[in-house]
Amino acid sequence: MSRGAIRRNDTAAEQPAADLREPLRSELLAPIGRFGVVSVGSTEPDRFDSDAVDLLDGIAETLAATVDRIERSDGDFAGER
Repeated sequence: MSRGAIRRNDTAAEQPAADLREPLRSELLAPIGRFGVVSVGSTEPDRFDSDAVDLLDGIAETLAATVDRIERSDGDFAGER
């Protein structure tokens, strides 16, 4: 995954991104390899800077690698049961 794959989204107050008591105003979305997406949101506009993007990128890469290892090791453990 490359840093460019993370999506930053700032929404208008009139268009809530989710059904919350306070609407999300800022959101980061990062792919977790082929496993899905991790989403982080804030009710404050322009909340996420480049440090937050870098942190989420590292978290998403770690999650993808961890889930991949778990999937590959499931076969190893199945024979030991």
